[in-house]
Amino acid sequence: MLDQGGEIVEYTFKDLSMELDVSVPNLRRWCTVLEEMGYIFERSEDKRRLSERDRDIIEKLIRMKQSFKIDEACRILALYAQAEQSQLLNSEQPRETVSKSDVKPETAVIADHSKMITAVGDFEHDLNALEDNWYWHGSVATLQQLSGSWENLKKEIGCCVRKHTP
Repeated sequence: MLDQGGEIVEYTFKDLSMELDVSVPNLRRWCTVLEEMGYIFERSEDKRRLSERDRDIIEKLIRMKQSFKIDEACRILALYAQAEQSQLLNSEQPRETVSKSDVKPETAVIADHSKMITAVGDFEHDLNALEDNWYWHGSVATLQQLSGSWENLKKEIGCCVRKHTP
């Protein structure tokens, strides 16, 4: 994210801990678990450079830790971030309607990724609505909906990985 001067915004652990009202040791521990689950932080001189994207992921983790174990929430968010990154990479690809006989392998990849992108969007929506749904629909219904979105996302990610891994 860029500030008004066009510079990239970076957070220190101290700034982020104050903004999110959590301790610095917890932030560091959560970042370590996120990395163990496959999340990638930008690094400079072997130190994490916390960006706006990282801040958003950690904020989601704080909301999710009420319903999930930390390692489960980190695994979900790491996969979410990977799918989101894939979505950004594929959003630059042109999408046209073609007949089945004209489908090339790269077009099939885009079609498969569009299912994954939809699953990411559904999961993100459910994740962002977690607090409201918990209040209005209760914990059981909310967790069932979030679990369903998560299972669908895992299925779509798994399909894309299996189909397009050499």
